[in-house]
Amino acid sequence: MNVPLFLSGDTQTLRFVEISAERISEQLTLLEHETFGNIKSFELVGQKWSKRSKRELAPGICTFIERFNLATRWVVQEVLNPRQPRQRAIMIEKFIRIAFNCQQMNNFNAVFEITLALLSSPIRRLHNTWQEVTSEAMQLLSSFKVLINPKNSFGALREQLKK
Repeated sequence: MNVPLFLSGDTQTLRFVEISAERISEQLTLLEHETFGNIKSFELVGQKWSKRSKRELAPGICTFIERFNLATRWVVQEVLNPRQPRQRAIMIEKFIRIAFNCQQMNNFNAVFEITLALLSSPIRRLHNTWQEVTSEAMQLLSSFKVLINPKNSFGALREQLKK
């Protein structure tokens, strides 16, 4: 993905791989903060987001859901863009670093988005790619799987939130 930059009136593009994981994590966190801030308390009552007129009843939650799905599809697309397994592995490792940074910033929603994308069928079946991913990155991904596991009403996530 190319990201447009506007410098002195000239338009340049910056490739995704050129942007640091830290910078991307910060930007994701700012986006998540804004998205969460737009959810009003009345939207949470009575599962308004599942009603026929959900757009009118729960616009903030609908935007949140759309943004979550968009971010997950974006991760999948970025991993699948390169053709070579090693290049795809580099993308997977970058997203794992981004998720780690987001976790450090208590942006667990982005950790969910990235982890679910990396666990999706199109990514999981890239066996040659996964063989190229470092053991350190795989260990981090395993820790994210534990964190987002709904077992015990997301017990691991609730424990993390207490810290």
